[in-house]
Amino acid sequence: MARMRGIVLVLLTVGFVTPILFLMVPRASACSCEGKPPVSVELEWSGLVFRGIAKSIDDDDLSKAIIITFDVLTVWKGEIAKELTVFTGHGGGDCGYLFHEGVEYIVYASPDTGGVGICGRTAPIWAAGDDLRELGPGTEIDYGGNPPTAYDPADRTPLGEKTWVIPILATLIAGALALVWLVMNRLGPRLS
Repeated sequence: MARMRGIVLVLLTVGFVTPILFLMVPRASACSCEGKPPVSVELEWSGLVFRGIAKSIDDDDLSKAIIITFDVLTVWKGEIAKELTVFTGHGGGDCGYLFHEGVEYIVYASPDTGGVGICGRTAPIWAAGDDLRELGPGTEIDYGGNPPTAYDPADRTPLGEKTWVIPILATLIAGALALVWLVMNRLGPRLS
């Protein structure tokens, strides 16, 4: 009986964990990088370095590139503007960076094309703490006290205001635990 319960528990665990692992695996890429350069080197190489929120992401069929327009918050190098546009590839072998609308990034773009790739230091702001410390204050864009904020592109609600997510996740976890308990207590004796 104990052995059968163990098997059921393992099967349930694998059934819940496996889909999550597949969702977390990054996509395969033929692009290879030798590691990210130091902030000082990336700043020197780049023509444009800024912090901004991806406002729109468009596919340009003519150039075979993705065009990303940002609401700019801070500029360290390049044009000082409320809105800036950069380019990237589609990913895979062309080293394109995968941007998401509504997310805040620190962006390092090449001086000649305004291109951004995965081998540089471009990153979501939550992963760019070292860059922000080393770059210093930069030039902040004046929005008259009403700067743009990161948002969920589905409804443009600022991410910090999505308090409904916590009860939904708690309910899903409680449901999964209840299912495991039910299977172990109701079906366990029948399986032995």
